[in-house]
Amino acid sequence: EVALASGSQVGDVIKLYDGTTVVGTVTLTANDINAGKVSFNLVNQTDGTHSYNATLSNNAGESAHTSVLTTIIDTSLPGAPTITPIVSPSSNTTPTLSGTAEAGATVTVVIDGNSVTVIADGSGNWTYPITTALAPGSHTVVVTQTDSAGNIGVASNSASFVVDITAPIATTFSPAD
Repeated sequence: EVALASGSQVGDVIKLYDGTTVVGTVTLTANDINAGKVSFNLVNQTDGTHSYNATLSNNAGESAHTSVLTTIIDTSLPGAPTITPIVSPSSNTTPTLSGTAEAGATVTVVIDGNSVTVIADGSGNWTYPITTALAPGSHTVVVTQTDSAGNIGVASNSASFVVDITAPIATTFSPAD
């Protein structure tokens, strides 16, 4: 959105620039004047850094360019995050899960259908220490990631592991006669 300068009138023209390239033009209507702003639907903008500014043109000429708004467009989906292999079987009922994702991504960890979120660090590493003991048996983990632009990537491969807290059966050995 571009806020209108005081004194804007019906018929004035707002031009939106990306750098020095015009990417949108709007001729002001009474509704625009009443709203005090105009919106641009920018299509075909490529991923990357964009520096937007605007001018207003009327019978008196064209205004100076507004201050620059720099933004990053990111429409690329992040790849699938990874899960570090989990020791199985294990007697640990509260293992720490870990893996990799895009740096700073929000990682959704789904354990047996229950989800929690963690943030990947600056190197893309994530960890989730399970705090509620898992029941004995088989468990499955799947993770997804959402990048800083809000793009949700595909799910990781699932990882399964078994929690086994059954003590080993003691055996006795008797020498044969």
